[in-house]
Parts: sequence; structure tokens; C-alpha cells
Amino acid sequence: MNRFILIVFCLVGIIVPVLVVPVAGTGDNSADLSETESSELCDDSDEDDSTSDDSDDSENSDNSDDTVDSKTVSEPKFRVGPVVKLRPVNDVIESGKDGLIEMYMDNPTVNEVNLSVDMRISVPAGIHVNGEGFGQAAAAGTVHGMFTVPPGEARTVYINVKADQVGTFTLHLSGLYYPENNKDSYYPISLTHPFTVTEASEDTKVPDSEGEDSNNDRDSTGSGVSAEVETTPGFGVLCGLLALAAVVSVRIKRKS
Repeated sequence: MNRFILIVFCLVGIIVPVLVVPVAGTGDNSADLSETESSELCDDSDEDDSTSDDSDDSENSDNSDDTVDSKTVSEPKFRVGPVVKLRPVNDVIESGKDGLIEMYMDNPTVNEVNLSVDMRISVPAGIHVNGEGFGQAAAAGTVHGMFTVPPGEARTVYINVKADQVGTFTLHLSGLYYPENNKDSYYPISLTHPFTVTEASEDTKVPDSEGEDSNNDRDSTGSGVSAEVETTPGFGVLCGLLALAAVVSVRIKRKS
């Protein structure tokens, strides 16, 4: 009996460790699997975050590109460069002959924007200039003019130069031309040219603008004809003589 009990204890001591070791190993494997799954979930969440960040960045870049494109489209530009020239036609001023400068502007048809020209003339003392679209300058100063030429059209402006004294004078013209309202895309233009005055000009008075003349000619009714009353020469004298004759005749009748 004692031997049987001893054999049972021996068998139990051998079988129990064999059964415990696989169970412990299985627990370790499950722990490892749980850790692996949790790490994979974390990696997936990181990837999702990075993907969302990338999509946000791409959307922002698309929006910025759209903004740049809209700005580029809104700014007017020339497809073909226009022609703006300054040319002295006559640089000798005489009594009955003024100096003359020609400004030529040509905007090609392929352009879809107007040509804007901003021109200034530096006028020395003793020189008077006038031209279509320019202001008046009767003494030393600056004359300014603004011009607009639509696509497919050309325009020529003549600038008359007068002088009230003999000598040599230099006129300086400088300006800019650019697509309509886009002054950042300007092109400079300038001309410096001497004028010789052999005789003073007959009439150095700069003519008034057409608008001022038309306003002066209009009467209170708004018509373009001045309201002048025509009178017959000597009509007042005749009336006076008739009145005097009537007074004399009245006095003669009273004396008789």
C-alpha cells in the first residue's frame, strides 16, 4: 500500500509540471498578440491622421493656387505690345510758324484691354504749349495729359509750341503707358529735344478749351446762340429829334 501511494505521488509530480508549462506558454502568447494588435491599431490611427493632414494641405494648396490664378486672370495685360511714339515735326519757331511735336499711339486689335497713356511736358520759361488733351501752361511749369486708346484703334495728338522770346529752349516729355488700370505693368517713354526760336510767335495766348467756349456762348435758355439784340443805327437819335419837335410845336401853339 505504501508503495502504491508513493507511485501515485511520483506520477502526480511528473504530470503536473508538464500540464502547467503549456498553459503558461499560452498565456504569454495571448499577451504578445494583444500587444501586437494594440500597436497595429496605433499605427493605423497614425496613418489616418497623416492622411487627413495631407488632404488638408492639398486643399489649402489648391485654394492658394485658385487665388493666384484669379489674380492673374483679373490683371489686364497686352497680348501684343502697343506703339507709342514721340516725334518732333518742326523744331524751328518763327513769327507765323509754331513748333510741333507729334505723339502717335496705336493699340493692336488682338489686345483685349485699352491702352492708357500718361504724358507730362516740362515747359521752360518763355515757352507756351497746347494740344488736344493737355492742360494749359502759360509759364514755366508742367503740362499733363491722359489718353485712352481702345483695341484696334490709333490716335495722333499734335502739340503746338509757341515762344515769346528769341533763343534756344529744350522741352522734355516723359510718360508711361500701360494696360488699363494695371499700372504695375507700365512702360516708360521720353523725349528731350531743343527748339530754336528765330522770331517771337505772333500770338502766344493759348486758346480756351472747347468746353469753356461753348459755355460762354450759351444764354440763359440753354441754347448755343448768344442772346444779342439787333438795333438799327441812329434809331435813338431819330426818336430824340421827334420828341424835340413835338415839344417845340406845343410851345408855339400856346404862344399863338
